[in-house]
Order: sequence, then structure tokens, then C-alpha cells
Amino acid sequence: MDPTAQSTMIDSFIAIAACDREFATSFLEANGWSLESAVNNFMEPGMAQHVPPAGASGLGGNPANAAGVPFDPFEMDEPRAPIAQFNDTLIDQDPAARARAPPVQQAAANHPLEAFRNLPSSSDDADTGDGRDAKEVFGLPKRPRNLAEIYAAPTELCFAGTFDELRAAGRREHKWLLINIQSPTEFASQQLNADTWRDETLRAVLGSSFLFWQQYYDSPHGGTYCRFYLPNATGPTPVGLPHIAVVDPITATSVKTWTGFKDAERLMDKLMEYADDPPQDHLAEMMADDAPMSSQQLSPSKALPSGGAGASAALSSGGGQPLGGGQVLGSQAGMSAEDAEMAAAIAASLEGSGGGGGDDTPMAAEPAAPTGPSDAEVDALWGAPMDEPADGMPLKIRTLDGVQLIAKFAPSATLRDVLACIHQKGHRLDPNQPYKLSMQFGPSVSNHASTLEEAGITRGVYTLAEA
Repeated sequence: MDPTAQSTMIDSFIAIAACDREFATSFLEANGWSLESAVNNFMEPGMAQHVPPAGASGLGGNPANAAGVPFDPFEMDEPRAPIAQFNDTLIDQDPAARARAPPVQQAAANHPLEAFRNLPSSSDDADTGDGRDAKEVFGLPKRPRNLAEIYAAPTELCFAGTFDELRAAGRREHKWLLINIQSPTEFASQQLNADTWRDETLRAVLGSSFLFWQQYYDSPHGGTYCRFYLPNATGPTPVGLPHIAVVDPITATSVKTWTGFKDAERLMDKLMEYADDPPQDHLAEMMADDAPMSSQQLSPSKALPSGGAGASAALSSGGGQPLGGGQVLGSQAGMSAEDAEMAAAIAASLEGSGGGGGDDTPMAAEPAAPTGPSDAEVDALWGAPMDEPADGMPLKIRTLDGVQLIAKFAPSATLRDVLACIHQKGHRLDPNQPYKLSMQFGPSVSNHASTLEEAGITRGVYTLAEA
């Protein structure tokens, strides 16, 4: 570069940086004799404190500071000032004085060996930028953001408590127990969480007829279950996991078991067999039936009509026919035929059918029960059922007699159309009786003219009951 141009550039840099000529020359050389680049680098924070005063020099002709220490223009690091000491309290309360909350046993949570653990990050609380929460966009449910959310345990579906508490709840609610023992090292366990337990139809079945309990095999409660039901899963190399079982809450018997991954459709077909037959404590029902019942004996004075002289004479202590409870029926000669028939009827009522009066004793005829409409008339009132559309939504309905049936209906079908279909399939219904169709923890409809779409009825398992 032209020496004249270099000298002009040096003078310009000295006027800007207020430094000596040696520093300006070396700084411009370091920046390739570009005045703009040298000024920009010089204006960076902390650079001005390294500028030596004019006329100061160090060893070897290098610029030096006021203390005579050689100055290196490229050395930018300075020792950081020490942090001042201070005292503070980490815990503002004695840990021993704080009340310990009882541990709540939830479903299988994160395990140290879990392959898809959810690690917290700064993006967990991020929003969409327009004031809406990241969990919901345009009214749609949150999409999983990572593998940990895809394979997360269905904690909202699980029963929280021990196995004994689970059994007690099952007996009280008359529900089967669906057990799922997980292994963090078996991918089939993660498959169950991601696919099977996320199926909405299966969730509806579990919510209505089962109590779901999920644990790891090496957790405190899961280990207790394995010692009694899965002895092969208690060793260092567990076998038979993941484990699914249906347990009777009354007898604690495992009535059905599965091993490995099972898809929701196949598992639901098996579970429906148990959903239609809830567990019953027959021993408790028998004990309730054996409770003593009060019996009321008909007294002779109330049995006989008031003012009946012949009947009063019939209940004398004279020789006659013995009656129940030590009473005797007299046969006096002066008794009229009407009084004798009345006495015989009283004797038969006290001793039961065929007692006292003989087989040829005339009995008063019972009034005939009113006749109802015939079966043909009831069928005509319901009318012919609607044709099942091929693309309709399937409903699995548990009828009043405990039998289940499956039929397809269009969303525009009414509750009366459903009742007519049930009646025509052999489960006879009274056309004058109001009915309702409901799902536990789900929609229900009791208006016979309401459509399934209006009531929110979709495919699933429903129960028919009298409204």
C-alpha cells in the first residue's frame, strides 16, 4: 500500500482511538490495513482498556501500559474478579419437622431403565406465539412432541393404590381387575402404552366393566403381585413380560392371561366376554338370603267375619278336626251348610293347600287376570326394524335380560329404531315402557324420538335399561 495512504490511515485511527502511533500501526496491520474493520474491532466492549497511553513503550519496542508491562493487542482475556462471599439459607424449614405425605402409588412411571424417559426442557412451557397454549391448537388435542409422550404410561386410566385396595374396589363396584405388569427393557411394553391402551373403544370398555392396574415388575406393588402370580418374573432375568391378566376380585383368581403385545381389537374381543358377566359375590348373596324373615300368623278372630254366629261356634274347644297352632274346628249338629263351608275354608288357609277341608271342599274361584295384548299386537306396535346400513356404526348393546347383541345403525336413527331392532331380534320390549340407552362415563339417550347423532352416540358398548 502507498506509504502516504498508510500514514493518512494511521492518523485517522489515532484521532478515533486516541492512542499512540505504534498501537495504531500494529492494529491496522492486524486488520489488513482496513480502517473500517480496525475501527469496528476497536469499538468492541473491553478493547479500549487495552489502549496504552501515547508515548508509552514496552520491551522490544512493543507498546506497554502505565506499569511498563508489554501490551499484546490480541490478548483480550483478563482475570475475572472474585465473587463476593455471602450467606444464604437453602432450606427454610427443618426437614424433620415437615409432615411426610403418604406415598401415592400411581401407574408405572418413569423407570431408570426406561428407554423413552421424558427429560424436562425449556420448550415444555413454550407457547404457540399467539397466546394459545402449546397443548391445544385450533381446538385439537396436543400431538406428542417426543418419544416419551408417545410411549407414556396411561396414568389417567390406571387405578391408584395397592393390589388389596384394587380388589376391594372391584368387589364394591362389581368390576373385573385388568392387570398389566410392564418391563422397561421389553419393547412390547412400550407398544401396549402407545397402541393398545390408547384405543378409545377399548378405553370405554375398561371404564365400564374393569379396573385397570399397571405396574413395573420390580416396583414394590408389582413385585408383590409377581411373587403370587408370576414367579418367573421375580428373578434376575424375568420371563413372561409384559403380562396381562383378568383377575376375579372376589376369589383373587386369574381367569385369563396374555403374554407380550396384544392389539386393542383382539384384546377387546376377549374382554367383552367378561364385561357381559360381571363378578358376583354369591356367598354374600346367600348369606343375605338366609336372614330370618318375620312371619305373621292369621288369627282366628280376624279370619272369621264379624257377627258370624255359626263361624264363632265352629271355633269351639269341643271335639272336632284339629287345625294349625293347636286349634280345633268343631262339627256341631246345629251348624248350617254355609257355616261349615266357611270353617273348612279357614282350616285350609291355616294349614296350607289341601288341609282340613278335604279334596272335595268347594273353594272360592279366584278372579281372572286381565288379558294383555297378544305378541302379534306388540310386534305390530313396534313395527318392522330398519335395515342395517353396511357402513353404519356398530353398537354392542347389553339388553335387559343380560344378553348382548351387535347391530349397525345410521347416525340419523332414533332411539325407537334401536328399540324396535332389539325387540325384533327376540328381546321383547314393552312399547308403553320408557327406555334409555347409556354408556358408563359416556353419552346416554332417553328420548325415543332423539337421533343417535344428536345424543352423541358413537360406536361402543352400551347398556339398555328402563328409564
